[in-house]
Amino acid sequence: KGVSMLPKQPTPEELRLWPDALRAIAVQLDAGLSQAQAIAGALTRIASDRAEHSPAAPAQLSWFARRGYRQTTQDIATLFTALGANAELGLPLSQACQQWVHTHTGTARQHSVQRVNELLVCLHLSEATGSALSATLRRAAEHAEESIDALLGRESALAAPRATGRILSLLPFIGLGLGELMGTSPVSVLTGSIAGACAGLVGVGLALAGRRWTAALVHAAETETF
Repeated sequence: KGVSMLPKQPTPEELRLWPDALRAIAVQLDAGLSQAQAIAGALTRIASDRAEHSPAAPAQLSWFARRGYRQTTQDIATLFTALGANAELGLPLSQACQQWVHTHTGTARQHSVQRVNELLVCLHLSEATGSALSATLRRAAEHAEESIDALLGRESALAAPRATGRILSLLPFIGLGLGELMGTSPVSVLTGSIAGACAGLVGVGLALAGRRWTAALVHAAETETF
């Protein structure tokens, strides 16, 4: 129920939380801290941000968008807690990511699950090749930003088709209203005979079919993954 009350589409501010958080660990690793210390430092920063900017979301966001922002912050905090525990025990960080995906898929934000899956792949490669964790995290952050830029570009491109679909669905009703104002009485024509009623039903059916077709095209574009 709580997940259903969250906004389906995350805001750019919400999406940027993940690459920023990953870079926060990388910066502290480059400063010479251990994995456990770097993750703990990033967690402390997240907790500090949530305390200083209650309710942990930019002021320009709507109340509804703030819920998604807070949930993403919580997703990051739970993952980093698991990563920190594994780092303290000397266990692979990929195990923590894998367990997080198994536990939180369905309750976390969809883009959070996608980011953790991407991080999981990067950590597997890092552990297999022995590459530096800070470089791995930066690559994961860069990939996340590329995905975010692609998503935002797609949303911008879909804005016009959405608006066009809404306008076209209203045109028949606007036409009827204009006809009544001009004195041609289109409503009487549609309701005064069988032929008029049939024409009206066909028109309504075509309008609904066009609206559903447009919505299906937009939905197909929205659900395409990068």
